[in-house]
Formats: sequence, C-alpha cells, structure tokens
Amino acid sequence: TLSIILTSGEEVVPQLFVEAYGSLKELAHAATASLEVTPSRCVLLSPAGDRLAHTQNVSDTQLADGDVVTVLVLGVPRLFAHSHGRAFAAVRGDGSVVTWGEAELGGNSEKVKAQLSGGVEHVVGNQRAFAAIKE
Repeated sequence: TLSIILTSGEEVVPQLFVEAYGSLKELAHAATASLEVTPSRCVLLSPAGDRLAHTQNVSDTQLADGDVVTVLVLGVPRLFAHSHGRAFAAVRGDGSVVTWGEAELGGNSEKVKAQLSGGVEHVVGNQRAFAAIKE
C-alpha cells in the first residue's frame, strides 16, 4: 500500500494497493485522476527524492509497503507551432488539443475534434500537419 502527496505535503491519494509486479503507471493514473491532469504532467518521486519512471514495476524500485510517493505536477499549456508560424496546436491542462491558424497547415482539427477531446500527452508536427500522441 502506497500513498501519494504533492510537494506541498497535501495528500492526493491516501492509500493505493499496488501489486509488487504492478506498474507505477497505476500510481500516475491515480494521481492524475485526483488532480485532473494528464500523466505526462506528473513526475513521481520516491521517498528518497529519486525520479520514478511510470513504466517501472514496483518490484524494480526501492518502494516498500507504507511508503509515500511525491507527485510533482509540471506546468502547461504546451504550444506547438508550424515552422513558418502559420499554424499552431496546444495541449490544454485537461489533455485536450486546440488548433488554429492556416487550415491546410494543420490549423483546423474539426474533423478529429472528438479524438482530441482528452488523453493527449503531446503534439508533434511537420510542415503540413500536427499529430497528437495519446496516453
């Protein structure tokens, strides 16, 4: 059983049972659900202050029953621009995406609006389009 707190000491998840072979992704998702942010914005820190990768299993860490994991929430929004500055995309704090600018360069995402309504971790682009990378 692990607990999750913010760097301020505020409790985020009082107790969460995670199997030894369970992924730390479970911790990240519990924290993000409570904080209403995307997992990519959360950095997990061990009681010793070491960064814990979301992809690690509990058994691969030094975590023990009763430990308190700290979550550091990174800032947003993240903005991505076309190389000529004519189309833009931003990932909002809730994991949704907004685009604007020249439609033919990626500035219009109306046709995929439903797919961009949440769960987006980041956006990448080229000269003609943006692609959303989801959880």
